[in-house]
Amino acid sequence: MSGESESLESFLEKYYSSMVQKEFGNMGVSVLEDLIKGVRSIYQFIEPSICNFSIVVFKTLDENTEPIHRPEPFILDDYQLLTQIIDQECIIRLNANGQLHVWKHHQIDLSFLSKIAVVYQYNNRQECFFANSAFQRVPKLSASQASTFASDTFDELLQALDAYKTEQVRYSSCPILQEIWKESNRLFLKNAPEHYMRNSLTHFLKIRLRNYKEVRPEQVIDDSHPADIKVTWFLTNRLALIEIKWLGTSMKPDGNIAQKYTDYRAREGAKQLAEYLEGNLQQAPIHITRGYLVIIDCRRAKLTKMMTAINQRDGTYYRDQEINFDPCYHEKRRDFEKPIRMFVEPKCI
Repeated sequence: MSGESESLESFLEKYYSSMVQKEFGNMGVSVLEDLIKGVRSIYQFIEPSICNFSIVVFKTLDENTEPIHRPEPFILDDYQLLTQIIDQECIIRLNANGQLHVWKHHQIDLSFLSKIAVVYQYNNRQECFFANSAFQRVPKLSASQASTFASDTFDELLQALDAYKTEQVRYSSCPILQEIWKESNRLFLKNAPEHYMRNSLTHFLKIRLRNYKEVRPEQVIDDSHPADIKVTWFLTNRLALIEIKWLGTSMKPDGNIAQKYTDYRAREGAKQLAEYLEGNLQQAPIHITRGYLVIIDCRRAKLTKMMTAINQRDGTYYRDQEINFDPCYHEKRRDFEKPIRMFVEPKCI
C-alpha cells in the first residue's frame, strides 16, 4: 500500500506542478509536494465520505505569514487528534515544524489565501488545488472514492452491499442464503435463520472487498452484545459494524409459525446499532467507525401457514414499501449509514 501511495503522490505532484510552477516558481512546487503529503496524512484520520462540509488545507510560501489572525486555532502536534475534533467546516494549515493549525467553522476567501499559499479544498466529493489566480480540479481515479487522497473504505463497502443486494439476495442466488428457506417457493423461513444470513454476507464481503481488510462475524462491542459483522481496514483507523435483521415469517420443523417479524424489527435493529456505535466510541475513540443496518426483507402479504404458493401481487407486495424509522439515526448520527433494505423475491405463480 505504501508503494501505491508513493506512486499516487508522484503522479499528482507532476500533474499540478506546472500550474504551481507557473504561479509561484520552484518554491511553490516544493510547497505543493508538502501539501499533497499532508492531505494524504490528514485523510488517514478524517473520512471525507462522511464530511458534508468544506475542508481547506494550505501551506504558505513564507512560513512567517499569518493569513488568519482570529480566532485562535487549535494547535495539534499529532495528526491522530484530527479524528476527535473535525466535525464541521474547517481550515487546516500545515507548518514546517510538523504542527497543524486548525480553525473550525471558519471561512476564508480562497482568492486571497491562494496569493500567499498553495491551497487544497474538498467540498461535496469535489477537490481542487489553487495557486494564485489559477486552480485545477483533482481527477477521480476511482468513481467510488470521495477523495483521490483517501483510502477507498466506506464507499467500497457501500458498493459491495449494493452488489450483494442485487446479485445475491434478490433471488437467493447465494448457496449459503438458499439455506434460510423452509420450502422452495421462498415463502417461509426456517426457524432462526440468522446465522445463514450472517455467514452469507461475511463470505461475500471477504471476496468482494479488496486487500488490506479483515471481515469477521459476531464481534463483541460491549459486555453483552456482539455485532453481526465487523470490517477492519488495515493501515487505516476505519471500522465498520454491520447489524443484520430479517423481516418475514419463520416456521418450525413441525409446520407451525415460529416468528413473524414486521417493520418494528428493523426499528429495533436501528436502536441496537446506535447503542453498539456508542459503545464502540468508548472502546475505540481514535477510530472512525460507521454503522450499517442491513435488512433482509422476506415479508409476504396474506401469508398463512397452509400456503405452498403465492401470486405476484401478494408475493411482491412489500418490495417497494420502504420502512419508516423514528428516530432516524442515520440523520442524527454522522456514523450511521442510511439503512439498507434488501427485498427477497418469492417464486410466484
